Amino acid sequence: GYTWEYSKKDKLQGEDYMHSGGFASFLSSGVKYYFKETSLGLSYFIPLTQNLNDNQLQNENRITCDVSFYF
Repeated sequence: GYTWEYSKKDKLQGEDYMHSGGFASFLSSGVKYYFKETSLGLSYFIPLTQNLNDNQLQNENRITCDVSFYF
C-alpha cells in the first residue's frame, strides 16, 4: 500500500517553530490476524519521499506492531 504523513509546525511560545513539520510518503505492506474481539497487526514501511523542515532526522525503514480490542 501507500502511506502519507503530514505534520504541521510545532509552536514555541506562540510562534511557529522552524525546526518542525513536513511530510513523508511510504510504500507499506502488512498482515493482520483476527481472533474473536482482538486483532494483531504487523506492518513494514519503506520511505519513498520526504520533505522535513530544517535538520530533522530522516525516516528510515520501519516496522510497526499493533494490537486492537473490539467491544
